[in-house]
Amino acid sequence: MYSDILLAVDLNQESSWTRALPVAVGHCEAFAARLHLLTVVPDFGMPIVGGFFPEDFAKKALADARARLDAFARDKVPAGVACNAIVRQGTVYEVILAVAQAVGADLIVTASHRPEHKDYLLGPNAARVVRHALGFLDALDLHDCHIVGHSRGAYLTCRMTLENPARIKSNIMVDTNTLGPGQGRNHIVFTDTPKPYLSRESQRWVLENYSWNPKIVTEDWLDELMRVAALPKYLESVRKMLDEGVGDRVFVPTLARQKSDTFDRLMSAGTERPNLIVWGLNDPTATIDQGFGLYEIMVHRERRTEMHVFNHSGHFSYREHPEAFNRLILDYAHSL
Repeated sequence: MYSDILLAVDLNQESSWTRALPVAVGHCEAFAARLHLLTVVPDFGMPIVGGFFPEDFAKKALADARARLDAFARDKVPAGVACNAIVRQGTVYEVILAVAQAVGADLIVTASHRPEHKDYLLGPNAARVVRHALGFLDALDLHDCHIVGHSRGAYLTCRMTLENPARIKSNIMVDTNTLGPGQGRNHIVFTDTPKPYLSRESQRWVLENYSWNPKIVTEDWLDELMRVAALPKYLESVRKMLDEGVGDRVFVPTLARQKSDTFDRLMSAGTERPNLIVWGLNDPTATIDQGFGLYEIMVHRERRTEMHVFNHSGHFSYREHPEAFNRLILDYAHSL
């Protein structure tokens, strides 16, 4: 006999409710129970992370979640079922347990996550890329690896270290807006990007605006970018992200959830390995404040975390200061 049933749903993941909702509703109808419908908005993990977001960011996120959950309840829950829609902010499992206690739930219904095709094929989830990279180390039986990741690649090296620290000697992250806390500035810096986007001049403009010294943008570099831009799979990815709306519909919200999960793990357990953060002082997209914020998060549990800042350097510090960058990485690796 149930009187209060709690159903936790992720409004961005249909798989979280397609099978779980009918089960919860069926039990409510069978036992005349109340349905407590819960969705959780991820929090920032720590105050310093929240400081990088606009002051009203959390308020707007909660208001948007409330409107969406109310619409979901009206559309999906039968009129004869008493439904209480609840929106909370925090770590998902902690919120579920707290709400269950608060409403006196005698049954909690959640959907187990079964990876979909997009979890393996799309970059924002990154789970497939992390598994592939760790599988590569396993196949070659490599241990004590010093792994270096730039920009989105730094997110990869951080997740690799969290998932399998036994293979890693140090985690080195370079200018990463992807892992940097707070709001990125790409949408501001690249507002006036020339069209068509994949043309040579457009890509030159992007690289020059990433950099402190635009002279580092070479013809060889652009040749390689043009080669990649012409690949069928790359063109298909661009079409899906832009024309089909996968970027806004899947990429951005999924990346936000993954960043929140990464910050939670860094704050609760840390990487268990030394970390070096390398940043360009003049990076227009991954700002120095984001670099300091990431340092504060990582050093919270792993005291063997260092940060090095290159002056007169944009997003590509390894290109603007190649000799100093190489010396820094080699000296750091040899010191461990």
